Amino acid sequence: MLDLTSRDTGERIRIDLTRSSSGWLFRSGVEAERLGTVSQGAIPAHGGDLGGVQGTIAWSLDLSEWRAGGYAELEHSAGPVTINLGARLDRFQALRAWSADPRASVVYALPAKQRLRLAWGMYHQAPAPEYLNRVDGNPALRPMHAQHVVAGYSYGEESGPLYLRVEGYAKKYGSLPLEDAVLNFNDRGSGFARGVDFFLKLAPSSRWQGWAGYSYLQARRLYTPFDDFQRYEIPIAPYRPNFDIPNTIQLVAQHSLSESVSIGASFRVASGKPFTPIVGSFDTPEGFVPLYGAINSQRLPRYERLDSSLSKSYSVAKKVSMILFVGVTNVMNRKNVFAYAYSSDYSQHRPAEGSQGRAVYFGVSFQR
Repeated sequence: MLDLTSRDTGERIRIDLTRSSSGWLFRSGVEAERLGTVSQGAIPAHGGDLGGVQGTIAWSLDLSEWRAGGYAELEHSAGPVTINLGARLDRFQALRAWSADPRASVVYALPAKQRLRLAWGMYHQAPAPEYLNRVDGNPALRPMHAQHVVAGYSYGEESGPLYLRVEGYAKKYGSLPLEDAVLNFNDRGSGFARGVDFFLKLAPSSRWQGWAGYSYLQARRLYTPFDDFQRYEIPIAPYRPNFDIPNTIQLVAQHSLSESVSIGASFRVASGKPFTPIVGSFDTPEGFVPLYGAINSQRLPRYERLDSSLSKSYSVAKKVSMILFVGVTNVMNRKNVFAYAYSSDYSQHRPAEGSQGRAVYFGVSFQR
């Protein structure tokens, strides 16, 4: 029952200025951006009800969001310490709001190409245009905001034979859209995300290189995605958002068999995505309506995928090369689960079928 005709447009202009003198570096800039969204049609009266059992409503949105802003940064190096202080100011025209975001960072250089980094900053962003429509949204929402704190350690250079980077972060969110029984949405949502990212790159020879990455994430949010409007009971406590994937590991290896032929493989494993279980249903003249459990209280099975590729390059003209490539995604044909399909009365469910099986692709590209 989702029947929309949509068009998005956008324009952006930016001017940056950089000047350095006697160990001081000054950066500044201004930018202006317009994002336009036009959509018309019909949407379910309750989020997620693509069968239209609980009815549909007419939908119309024509919104242009203008944002103009500027920033300034001052950076200074004194021995092993580099300090950066900055701020930016933005005007959100559709929201009739201003935002001011201070930011700071310090980098301490250690021997043997090691670095310690600590950064803090504030950020603002406008809610998605759907939240601002006058019928099912709230055009009086304020810009969302976030506070980031990042601490990191690195060793080596990205172009060298060994590069290691470890970063820990904590992010706090505020003014997120939250479903409201009177206003449709208010801006009293909040949340946090914290985690650690690990990245290791090895290039032991000119023919071999590889990457290894690991991410740990814990996130909670008290907010309402627009597609979930009137789908669940309005939450009163933070819950796991869809992107709360606690553990992700990725391994990549590439080997040059010759100057023109190379092979590669990558493997990725990740915790299952959170989902909201259906715990029952009730019958109506139009069909069964699902009853949901706690939002995102369960997880899909673990995700795994192994990919491989082969490429060969040819010189076809002066400074022009042609690259032929072939690859296989999901080599082991693992049936990863991205969602569940339910019976008409929601009493039974099974993994939804999709394009998650093994696939072969091939092509050609030209480079100059």
